[in-house]
Parts: sequence; structure tokens; C-alpha cells
Amino acid sequence: MPHLMISHSGNVRVEQPEALLLQANQALYQTGLFKTSQEIKSRIKTDAQAVIGLNEQDQAYIHAQFYILKGRDLAQQQQLAACLDQVLTAAQYHADSSVELQICTEIIEIEAQSYIKSLKTISA
Repeated sequence: MPHLMISHSGNVRVEQPEALLLQANQALYQTGLFKTSQEIKSRIKTDAQAVIGLNEQDQAYIHAQFYILKGRDLAQQQQLAACLDQVLTAAQYHADSSVELQICTEIIEIEAQSYIKSLKTISA
């Protein structure tokens, strides 16, 4: 924990998805709100089936959901959302035609009592 899940509409592509994830992890870690960088796990996926508005083709989105354990105050949550917004806004995107990209960030708190994390060593 925490987990960053980024999704985007299929009519826009992230130029360097792995670099974007690394930049997001670095920026989140640099907030000082996490003990180790290894705590932060991120992934990105394309939503192949997505409709924006009334199927307006000149619109696209990228949406970041950042799951954290409860306990951060509103100012810290806003700091995390702003941090992700900066990374997503600075990223490079490509589309086959001109689109307006909606960039959204969302901080989602989960209960520590309902979150389980196990570690398992896998040998080569």
C-alpha cells in the first residue's frame, strides 16, 4: 500500500508509460508521506471501451486513482492529488486527431482493517 491505478481512454496514448509510472512513484515518494519507495505500486491501462459525454470523439481522459490507508488529513490528500496532477499534466500524449484531454486525480482511502498484504519469496 499505496496503489496507483491510472487508466486512459483508448483514443489517447501515453508516450512513455513506464517513465510516467516511475515519475509518479518518485513524486509521490518525495512528498515524505511514505516510509519507503517500495511501498508505492503503480500501473497503467487503456480503457478500450470508453464513452465520454455523448460519444464525443474530440474528448479523451486520463484518470489516476490513488489508494491509501486511512489516516492522512485533507491537506495531505490534496498534496498527493496535486502531485499526481503535475506529473500527469507534464506527461506526453499522442492521439490520431485533436482531442481535449481531461486529467483527473482521485485519492481513495481504505480501511487498514480490511487490507491484507502478504509477502512470498519466489525462487528462480
